[in-house]
This record gives sequence, structure tokens and C-alpha cells, in this order.
Amino acid sequence: MSPVQHLSIAHVPFARLALPLAAGIAVQYAFPTDFAPYLCGGIAIVTAAIYVAGDKVPLSSVRRYFLGIAVTAAMLCIGMVAMEASRPSAELFPVDDSTVAVARIEEQPAAHRYTLQVRALIVATDDDTTMHTASLPVLLYFKPSYTAMHLQRGDLVLFRPSLQPIKSPELPYAFDFARYMRLQGVAYSQYLRDDEWQLSLRTDSPGLLTYAQHLQQACVQSLYRMGLSDENAALLAAVIWGYKNDIPDTVRECFSAAGLSHMLAVSGLHMGIIAFVLWLLFYPLRYTPLRGVRGVVTIIFLWGYAFVTGLSPSVVRACVMATFVGVAQLLNRRNSTLNALFGSATFVLVVAPQQLFDVGFQLSYAAVIGIVLLAPHIDVARRMECRHALLTWISGLLSVSLAAQAATAALVAFYFHYIPVWGLLANVLLVPLLPLPICTALLAQLAGAMHLPNGVLVTVTEWLTTLLTDGANVVATLPGAVIEGVWVTPLAMVCCVALFYVVWRMLQDGGLRWLPVALCMVLALQGLYLYESLRRAPSYCMVPTTSRYTTLLLQDEERNGCVVSTDTVSGVPRLGSELRMRYDVSACRVYPGDTLATRHLYADLPFVSYYGVRILWVGDDALRYQQRTAKMTIDHVVVTEGYRGKISDLCRSFNVQHVVLAAAIYPDRAERLQEECRRLDIPCHDISIDGAWIVNDASR
Repeated sequence: MSPVQHLSIAHVPFARLALPLAAGIAVQYAFPTDFAPYLCGGIAIVTAAIYVAGDKVPLSSVRRYFLGIAVTAAMLCIGMVAMEASRPSAELFPVDDSTVAVARIEEQPAAHRYTLQVRALIVATDDDTTMHTASLPVLLYFKPSYTAMHLQRGDLVLFRPSLQPIKSPELPYAFDFARYMRLQGVAYSQYLRDDEWQLSLRTDSPGLLTYAQHLQQACVQSLYRMGLSDENAALLAAVIWGYKNDIPDTVRECFSAAGLSHMLAVSGLHMGIIAFVLWLLFYPLRYTPLRGVRGVVTIIFLWGYAFVTGLSPSVVRACVMATFVGVAQLLNRRNSTLNALFGSATFVLVVAPQQLFDVGFQLSYAAVIGIVLLAPHIDVARRMECRHALLTWISGLLSVSLAAQAATAALVAFYFHYIPVWGLLANVLLVPLLPLPICTALLAQLAGAMHLPNGVLVTVTEWLTTLLTDGANVVATLPGAVIEGVWVTPLAMVCCVALFYVVWRMLQDGGLRWLPVALCMVLALQGLYLYESLRRAPSYCMVPTTSRYTTLLLQDEERNGCVVSTDTVSGVPRLGSELRMRYDVSACRVYPGDTLATRHLYADLPFVSYYGVRILWVGDDALRYQQRTAKMTIDHVVVTEGYRGKISDLCRSFNVQHVVLAAAIYPDRAERLQEECRRLDIPCHDISIDGAWIVNDASR
């Protein structure tokens, strides 16, 4: 049996830099303060001075102790300072009626349902007297038009600034888009209609990223001109050139259910394929005096590929990782992979500390750490010193896939609340297929650029890409392909990381000394799950802010829930699913004609009761022409976009105490309904202005 090399912290010195750096970033993000960086910096200076002024005996135990404290404190301080420096500015420039903002477009528009979303940088403001320089990243939403759709990076747009802070969702546990954008340095946004902005005749001087994105667009357009089907061209544009805007939602969901989401974004997997191809191309250099140049040339070409794909964070991250690993191997450093991994993490976090909270960053490094630590121990062919090439390849592929899945399963469940059951099968069968369409597509594009016939290559590329998509679809439709509704708390996440470490130590030591600790970790996870299942679930009744449709969410303390919605999708809408998963609530959708009755909830549309609070759901015009002889008192009337009448029409049959206007109602109509409520002296809550409507305890 082939021995597996034992690892310790002494073999990965970069870990002593990366871990306290990450800790400093996390602490400063969670508990922002000016005192902690000064404290850590002071400790670093004092301990470093003690180390320098100590005995001249080289690295005595006491001096090494102070050196460790100095390095740890210094990295904590660097992490805190870097995180604080990367926070977006909360202060806006002075604005009056004459102020005009000049914003530089930073990326191509991304199409949403009713708007085009663009990241921009306000570089200057003009108040009719003086031009002031500025540097404020913002998120602009344009009404779809020909000019807006063709905006390019570097274009300058002029508009009257009326910036609003990006709001966090009122719905608990929902995706916090405001937090996501703040981590990217953007805190404000603005919606612009056609007559509220204009494109400047001048453009900003193109920078490195502008050239990179223009080159990426040229490569994507060349790929689309080859004659592939739209779906396959969009998939290859994402897989090869990192352009993901055109991937259909059905393809995203299919690859996600199959556990193959990492294939849709150019990252470590794709960089590894490109590096392997380059390594083979430069293999003849091994027999020349330039054999040492092969690694350097490979790294240079990888960075060139990263430039062509637009220098996205995932690609740059993978290139930095590959560079550290390649340089370490060129220097013949032992245990280079893991140490280089932490070295690249240190470099990335110093330059961009907010990357620590990026899901892609966490998944990438977790997968590589899992492969490095776990794969050698579960590679059966390697452990048994098998000489059969095919068995060795299959065993290695299985061990790498299993190690990556084991290292990232908890993170996937924590962020996306699902576990792809057949992910290992999909990775074993389909990941080895990925290099084939990549290579044939690149050869076809190269032949097309050289005006050579490429019809055969295009046909082969089409067939291979279709095979890859069909394979993902087959895996995604297997029985029990995805376990949905998985909720992992932060404490459970810590237990999973500890369990992974304990399992690795058991495999590395080759004994059962760590088995009691592993069992304790499993019992701790079971205890956490039992505690969460026995906790009292909160009750709520709310209409969240959404302009697409209107949804009423209800839940009682006994974990019963129901949903009333104007969404045309059958079944329970996606909105509020995180909150239901968090407390393991069994929710059902109530349609007209259905009846739901529990101790605290009652629904028989258009009437809904929540702990005795009477709610009237006005989803259409059915109540518009009715008139009751005995008026019923209604605490809250939820008026949706499907109602075309007036509030006075409802008052003929009901004593309305309060009106809630859905955010999906057209703004002009919402203003007329508000004015009518004022005339009738009925309190009104407009969700598009006042935020989500929630029934509080005082009104119950």
C-alpha cells in the first residue's frame, strides 16, 4: 500500500498568514470599529520589537513565540484595515436642482424583466458653475431602449442624480441584494427613464478591463457566427469565454440540479483544462534546454486567457492560484499545492478583502482543499499501488470528485439550501467530457478566423455540447436527484467544518483515536437539528415588496403556513421559501374555491383570517359590483394589480379599516387609489413606497 504523506501546519507556512488575515476581515466586517486595528497593530509592533531586541541566539523558542504573535497580530491588522478601506462610501456628494452627474459605464447591461441593470461609476458632477470630480460606484436601472441595450463599457451617460440606498429585503432570510452589492463597493442605485438620461458624445479613455471585455465580446460573437444552436452557443460562450448573460434559465436549473453548476462559470476547472492543453502543447520543450520555460509560458498563456474572458473575479482567482502552484513547482518546493493555495488566498484577500464573503471564493478554495487533503486517502488504486492505467484513472477521478463534493456539500446546503444527490455521478461521467467540446469549439473558431473550412468541427462541437446538456438533463431527472429545503445554520456549518477536519485526521493517522471526536460531532449535529425542530416557530402575516406579482404569506406558531398569490405559476411560489425552510413550515397555496382552517389561520378567498385579524384579498373584480345588506367589518383590504375598481366600490359591502396597495399596481393608479383613501379617511399603506406590509402583534 502506497503511503500518504502526512501534513502539518509546518508544511503550509502561508496558512499562518491567510488564516489571521481572513479572521481580521471577518471581525471588521461583523463588528466595525476603529479600536481593534490599532490594538492589533500595537501588539504587532511591540512583539516585533521584543523579537528584534531579544537574544541573538537564532530563533530560540521564546523569540519564535513572539515572532508568531507579531505575524498573527500584523495580519489581523492588515485584514481589518483592508476591509475598512473597501467599504463603500455612505456619503453622497451635494445635489441641487441643477446638478448633473457624469457616470462611466463599467459593464454591459444585464436584462431583467422590466429594466436593464448596469454598474456605473460617477466620475464627475456639474452644478452649472463648477465641475467636481467624484468616484462613486452606483447601480443604474434603465428603461429598455435601443440606446440602453447597446451601452458599452467606457460610455459616459449624463443624468440628474436622485440616488437611493439599495434596500435590504424586509423578508427574513431572503437573499440580501443590498449586502451583496455593498461587498462589491456599491451602496446606491437609481432608475432612469428614457427622458431622464442621455449618452455623451465622448467616451472615457479605455482601460485594461475595457479592452478585455471588448476582446471577450469579439470572441463570443465569433462563436455565435459558427452556426451552432442558440442554446449550445450560449452554453459554450459561458464555458469558454465566461459570458453567462445568454444562458437559459432551464439550462441553469438543469446543471444546478445535477450538481454541475461549477461548469457554467469559468473557474478552476476550466483553467485546469486550459493549463493541461497548454502543458501538452509545450511538452516537446521538455527535451530541449528550454524545459524550465514550459511552466512560465503556461502561466503567461493562462493570464492571457483570463484577459480574454474579461478578467472576472473567478478567473483572476483561479489564475492567481495556478500561478502560485506553478511557481512553487518551478522552485521545487515540497507540499507546494496546499501552501501555494494559502499563498494565493493571502494575495487575493489583501487586494480584495470582500472576496472572503463571495460564495465562489469559498467554494473554490474549499473544493481544492478537499481534493488536496482528502483525495489521496480515498484513492483506492493509489493506496493499493495498482498499475492498471484505466483503473488508476477511474479511481483518481472518483476520489477527486468525492473529495470536492464532501468539502463543498455543507457550503452548497448553507447558501443554496439543496443537496445534489447524483452530483458525484454527474461529475464522474460529464466532467471528463467537458474538454472535448471546449477543444473542438476553439479549433473551429481558430479555423474560422483563418478562413479555413470548419464545418466538420462545428458539427462535432454541436453534437458534443448537446451530449453534455442531455447528460446533465438525464442526471437532473433521476429519482431523488435533489434534496431541497435543506437549512444549515451557521453553528451547524462550524460543526460540519470540524467534522471534516476530524475525518481527515482519522484518515491521515490511520487509527481510531479520533473516532470518539467524530461521533461527538455527529451527535452535536443531531442535537442542533433536534433543537431547531423543537423551537417555537414565529407567526407572521405579510405582503413582501415585489413588483412582479402580489403574495400574501401567513404562518402560525404551530408551523402551519399558507400562501395567496397572483403569480400564475402553479404551486407554492418561490417567494418566502427561505423563511419556510428556516422553520420547516409546511405551506400550501390557497386558490379560489379552496378552504384552509387551522386553529389560528383561516382562508376561503376572498376572506383570510390571521389570529382573528380579518383580511380581504382583492385579486380581481368579483367584489366590485357586489353590495351586502349587512356590512362586514374588515381590518385590512389587500388590493392587488388584478383589481380595476375603486375603494368606494368595496366600501358598499364592507367597513374597511385599512387599505394595503400592492407594489405590483401601476404607479399612476396607486396614486389615484391613495387619493381616494384620503378622501374616504381610510388609512393606506402603499407597499411600493412604505415597504412590505406586516401585521404586527399590536393589531392582533
